[in-house]
Amino acid sequence: MRAGVVVAGGRSERFGPAEKALATVDGQPMLRLVALALAPHVDELVVNCRHDQRDAFADALAGVVPTPRFAPDPRPDTGPVAGALTALRTTTASHAVVAACDQPFLDPGTVESLFEAANDHGAIPRADGTLRPFGGVYGVTPTKEACEAVVARGGESMREVASFLDPEVVDVQRAAPFLSVDTRADLAAARRDAPTNGDTYARGE
Repeated sequence: MRAGVVVAGGRSERFGPAEKALATVDGQPMLRLVALALAPHVDELVVNCRHDQRDAFADALAGVVPTPRFAPDPRPDTGPVAGALTALRTTTASHAVVAACDQPFLDPGTVESLFEAANDHGAIPRADGTLRPFGGVYGVTPTKEACEAVVARGGESMREVASFLDPEVVDVQRAAPFLSVDTRADLAAARRDAPTNGDTYARGE
């Protein structure tokens, strides 16, 4: 069984007061674009969020199949690793792709290739010599343990989580698919680069 996890509970201070996950690229909320990229290759979708985000997120994800379910943080604003852990604790899948809500160009082909390459600990893309942990596939059981270890020592980086694991490392030709939209300037760039004429891109962190 495969799960798709979208981490969307952060307050995105660098982005500003608006809800970053609902900012649009190519006319659609980034949250929805990420969910649509994961959906074809997973059996369930889990969206980590804050309680106050849930209704707006449900509206943005209307019609996505499999129907996303929500995993609200028990303690908000504790970082992306805690958010990923909250979501992973709700699934019985053996593997999960863990994406951030600000990866609007993540594409199904990329997701499937990582699932196919995954070992028991998962498969993480590497571009330009750097691991790109968001958008990677993770073995759920070892990754929960790794997340717990990182959270216990106050860490907030998925790269720290990856350091506890021994996943397959998948070299990819382009770094661009794994960039994230962190600021308003990043959003403007993403809108300029949005796919047209049926082109497919992947974008992540």
